[in-house]
Formats: sequence, C-alpha cells, structure tokens
Amino acid sequence: MRFLSLLLALIATVTLASAQDAPLVADPGHDQFEFCKQLYRQANAMQVEQERVRAYQQLAPRLEQYINRFPRHANAPAASYYLGECYYQSGYLDSARQVLHGVINRYKTGRYVALSANRLGYDAFVNKRYNQAAIYFEKVATMSDTAKERYRGRYQEASCYRYSGQTDQAIKSYSLIEAAQDAPVVYRENATLRLGYLYFSKKELQRALDKFASLVKPGIAANIRVDAALNAGLISQQMKKGDDAVSYFKMVMLSKEEKFKSRAQAAMMNSLYASKDYQAVFDTMKRGNYPGKPATEAIKFTLAGRSAYQLKRYDLAIKYFAEAERQIPLSKEAFEAGYYRLLCFFNIKGSNIPKQVDAFLEVYQPRFPRQPKIHKALLMKAETLFDENKFREAASAYNQITPELVGEDNLANLLFKRGWCLSESGDHNGAIRSFTDFLKLYPDDERSPSVIARRGKSYLSLGDRASALRDFDELIKRFPQNKLAALAWQNSARIKKEAQDYPEMIRRYESMLISFPKLGKATEANAQYWIGWGNYQIKDYEKAIPALEQASEMMPEEYGFNSQMLLIYCSYAQKDKARLQSAVNAVRKKDQGHQIQPQIYRWLGVQCFNGGELKDAERFLGLGSTPEDPRQTPKAFWKMLGHARVEIGKNEEALVALGHFLDVVEEPFWKAEALLDQAKAYLGVGKLDEAKTSAEDGLALRPKGDVNTALRLVLGDIAFSSQDYETAAKSYVVVVEVHEADKKVRADALYKLYQALNKSGKATEAKVYLNTLNKEFPDYLKK
Repeated sequence: MRFLSLLLALIATVTLASAQDAPLVADPGHDQFEFCKQLYRQANAMQVEQERVRAYQQLAPRLEQYINRFPRHANAPAASYYLGECYYQSGYLDSARQVLHGVINRYKTGRYVALSANRLGYDAFVNKRYNQAAIYFEKVATMSDTAKERYRGRYQEASCYRYSGQTDQAIKSYSLIEAAQDAPVVYRENATLRLGYLYFSKKELQRALDKFASLVKPGIAANIRVDAALNAGLISQQMKKGDDAVSYFKMVMLSKEEKFKSRAQAAMMNSLYASKDYQAVFDTMKRGNYPGKPATEAIKFTLAGRSAYQLKRYDLAIKYFAEAERQIPLSKEAFEAGYYRLLCFFNIKGSNIPKQVDAFLEVYQPRFPRQPKIHKALLMKAETLFDENKFREAASAYNQITPELVGEDNLANLLFKRGWCLSESGDHNGAIRSFTDFLKLYPDDERSPSVIARRGKSYLSLGDRASALRDFDELIKRFPQNKLAALAWQNSARIKKEAQDYPEMIRRYESMLISFPKLGKATEANAQYWIGWGNYQIKDYEKAIPALEQASEMMPEEYGFNSQMLLIYCSYAQKDKARLQSAVNAVRKKDQGHQIQPQIYRWLGVQCFNGGELKDAERFLGLGSTPEDPRQTPKAFWKMLGHARVEIGKNEEALVALGHFLDVVEEPFWKAEALLDQAKAYLGVGKLDEAKTSAEDGLALRPKGDVNTALRLVLGDIAFSSQDYETAAKSYVVVVEVHEADKKVRADALYKLYQALNKSGKATEAKVYLNTLNKEFPDYLKK
C-alpha cells in the first residue's frame, strides 16, 4: 500500500515537471478571439443605443476578418454567432439571419448552434412565423448546455405550436416539460397550467380540471395557483359541481392576486344565483369591490339586480341594472339589464313608462329586433298607453303585438292608427301589414281611401313599385273624385317615370290635370314640368315646349333652370334659332351658362354669323370655344370667330382667334382669308408692320377674286396709315383699274385712291378719279 502511494506521487511529480518544461505555443486565433469577445461584451454593456449600435457595426468587420482567417479554429462557431448578433443588433436582419443559419448548417451541434437557433426562433416568432420558430426552439431544447436553456427552448416551442393552432403538438411539448424532473420548477408549473387551458379548449373538461386542480396546493407560485383555482372553479361550475366551484372561487377571493378576484366573484355569484340563494348573491357582492373588465362587471351587476328583483327589492334592482347597462353600452348584456330595469319600473307603476320604453327601443330595437324582450317591452308601453286611452300613440307600441289583444271594439281604430304611425316612422313593412288587415276587415270604412293611399306610398318606399301601382290604380278606380285620387295619379306617374314608360307617365299627369283642374300651383307646375320632360325623352318636342314654358312661367325658381335647359335641347334638336337663342339667354341670366354644351353655342354662333348678326355670332362662338385647349375647337369656328371680332372692332381678341386658326390651317384660300382678317386686326391695333406682313403673306398665296382685292385694299390702307400715300395709291389703283370688284368695294377704292393721290400732291390725277366716283356713284359722297 505504501509502495502504491509512492508510485502515484512519483507519477504526479514527473507529470508536473513535464508540463512545466513544455514549450509555450502561440495561439493567435485564441488571442484575437478573446479581443473580439471583449469588444462584444463592451458593446453589450453600453447604455446609449446609438453608441451600442455603432460599437456592433465597428466590431462586425473584425469578426468577419477573424472568421476568414481562422475558419477551422475552435472559436470560429462563437465568432460566427457574435457576428450574427452584431448584424442583428445593428438592424441588418437579413445579414444576421444568413450568418446564424450558417452557424446551424455548418456546425450542427454545440452551444453556439443553440444560441443561433434561439435568436432565429425569436425572430421568426416576432414575425408570426410560428411553425418555423418552433423548429428553431426545438434545436435550442436539444442542444443547449443547461437545463434552464433547454426547457426554455422547449417551452417556447410549445408556445409556437399553441399560437399556430397546433393544439396536439403543443400538448406534447408542454407534457415533456411537465414530466421532466430536471426542468426548472417555473417551467413545469407553467406547462401544467397551459395544459389545463389546452385541454379546456378541446372540451376535455376532466383532464383540464385535473391539471388545474394539481396546481391548487401549497408551494406553487401564487399567480399560477390562483389562476388554476379560478379555472378549476369555472370548470367545476360547468360540470355542475357547485360546491367545488364555490370553494375554488372563495380561495381566489381570499388570495392576494387581485387581477383574478373580479372574475371569481362574478362566477361565484352565478353559482349562488343558480342555486336560488339570492341573499348569498348580495353577500358576495358586498364582500369586496374587485373591479374587473366591463364584461365581468356587467355580469356581477346583472346577477345582483336579478337577485334583488327576485326578492322584490325593485329600487335596489333598478340601481344594479343601471350599473350593468353602463358597463358595455349597446351590448347584449346591456340590453338584458335595460329590459329588467324597465320591468322593475313597470312592477312599481313607475312614471313615464312610455318614454322609458321609447328610449329603450331607440337604443336596442335596431340591434335586437327579434328578441322576445323587445316584444315584452312594447307590451309594457302599449298597456300603459291603452289604459290612458292614447290609442294613436299605442299603435306604434303594438307593432309586433297580436291585434286581438286590444279587443274587437278598438280593432279598426288600432289597425288604422297603427298603420298610419308606422308609415310615418318608416316601418313600411309593418304599415303594409296593418293597412292590409284593415282593408280586409273594413273595406267600406270611410277611411279606406286614406288607407289605400298610405299603403301605396309604403310599397313605394320599399321599392315595390308593382304593388304600389296596384294600390294607386285601385284608389283612382274606386274613388275617382276623392282628392287623394290626385295623389294617386301623381305617384303612379312617378312610378311610370322610374320604369321609363314615358308615354304612360305623360298620360297620368295629363289625366290628373283634367280630373282636378283646381290643383295648387306647385302641383300643377310639377305636372307640367314632367309632361314636358317626358315628351322631350320621346322626342316629341312640339308637345314638350309648351309644357316646359308653362312650368317655367308658373314657378321660375323651382323649374326655371331645368325647363330652360330642356327648351335648349328641344330647340337645338329642331334647329329653331330664335327659341334656342332665347332659352340660352335665359339660362345665362341665371349664371348657369357653363351648363350648356359647346356645340350648342357653336351652332347658334354659326347661325348668327350666316345671318349677319356678328355681335351675337362673336358672343356665341366665343362661348363655344376652348382657348385653354384650342385644338378642342374645330378650326372653322376659330376662323369665323376671328372674322366676327374684326368686323365688330375687337381686334386684340380677333388676333387670338385667328392665331389659333392659322396654327392648324393648310388650305391656301382659307389661310389667305384668315391672313386678310389678321392684317385688318393688326391695322386696327396700330401694328402696321405686322399688318403689312400678314397682307403680303396672304397675296403670296395668290388668292383670286374678292380676297385678292381686299388684300390690296388693306395694303393701301396700311400705307395710307403710314403716310406713304404714293404706295397707298399704287395699291388702290390696282383695285380700280385691274380687279373687278362689287360696287361697294369699287366705290371705296375710288374714294381712297382720290384721297391718296391728293395727299401725295397729284391733285389733277386725283380729280380724274373723283370725277369717275361722282359719275359712277353719284350718291356716294352724300352718304
């Protein structure tokens, strides 16, 4: 034994001496990694985010260099993981994911593979890619070094399955944690709690209860224990285990976990109410104020209110129901509380029951139209009003009540007034039912015309034009002299208008006017307008025009504009210049000229132009032009507009119109005519050089006839205005001696030639042409 001890000591001495004598080996890969690791820790420790991100960004290239230089070093996985984290913390997520994927794919196992998988798992989880996240967390669960990290990974894996709706997979993962003795307690307890919830979602109540109950014992974390107790109570309640449920709920209410107490209190009150222990419900309510979510508070106040109602403590019940109604406005729970509050008032013969019911119905009837309690609330109101003999008001309350409840003596009045009130309030289906019952039971009642008319309007409001038309025709047939027949004619005509049966619409309006010649002005004007409108639609313009004129004359404010617009279309279709011009002027007086289409203005302008009405032609052609987009106006209209403006002295405006024409014209003769007008316009504004250029350009196109003559006259006028009288005379003499011209042009040319020669000092020659003027046109100078 002593020998063995000496041998072991000797071996240890030799080993120690060998280790001390071994030469030092340089490991730059280790040294540089340690430096990088130190920089990484420093970056992690920085408190200012911008500085921290900058440190990560500065470290990333160093780590890349390290990995490229030492790809097989033992620290390469760690360096690669740190690089991925640097990218991730710097916001370069795609680069981070790529690097971390590389760690997992290259190294397969180890701490840094687990850490990379953990980061990628959280990244996928945040982006709601739960299935992918679960795969990463499973790697964390199998590769991490410590039990805490492994079971944290397993717990996250289970959570991913839960979020993705894979309940069975989640149960499997949570069960692995629950069964593992080396798993941290917090994970095992939370796994059991989650298993309870998952079994409950699968409606496996007993298994869920077993899980929750196993957590209701000393040593379990308080928040988990109380959460489990609450759910154990709820499941026990559902499984009709009332005593067990109450015990669990009491346990919750006696705990220090405030957030669970409100639900426990509500659930406990529900159990006690189900067992008809109404006083115990009150006692539980008074046990403490544990405010919870509005839905929970609504349940508590409703249960307290119902218990008070059962004990006939109506004043207290009203208070509780009002609180319940306020918790979740307009919800089903609020509706129930509101109804029971009404019922309490009804039982104590409270005041203003009808108004309270109206307020209740206004809020809840649109949302819960088929709920029996709506019917019962209406019955409360109807009975109260009926006892006060307010039958007209009661009709609205009897909307869904069997009519026989009010008795035979009041049935006709009830049906009539109910139908009337329902039609006024917009419940046209209800009105039709009531009116139909009335006509079926009382066809000869003096109110039948009103009922038929009202029912027809209700059908019309519902869009049932066929049924409405049948009612209006029945009214006309059965009661032709009743004033309501006029209403029937009018409404039936509107139906025909909607159906685009314009001849029948016209017939009905005309029949109304014949049958009732003393109708009010508004009704008659309305009929005349639609008669005119209908005839316009069928292109019977001759009949449309007088009706439209009458409507416009009777009520100009109501129908003036629309009638005049239709008169414009009728006149345009008939090519009636005078009526069209009158209608256009009427519309423009109302500052509505922009409503008239350009082609109408253009057509009217052309007619005025051809008729020599150049001022009107200029006005209408101008209204029909598009100076903001000249090419939208056909070029011929620009030419006419320019000429008209020259003739009436609007030379600046003429130049604009002629410019638009000359920009696009190609025909030489048209261009020559436009250049003639342009020369005149330039002359009119005193731009003599531009005028001369335009006139010469026009002559260069070699026009014949009057255009050539007029261009030479204009050249003469330009020279005359420049006091170049000899040149002016040369232009005038060509017109007089060479060109054939009409008498007016020849007379003007002789007179202008006389003036030019006289101005240039050639009085003798001037006198010759003056004598010719007096001989050929003896009255010219007198004029």
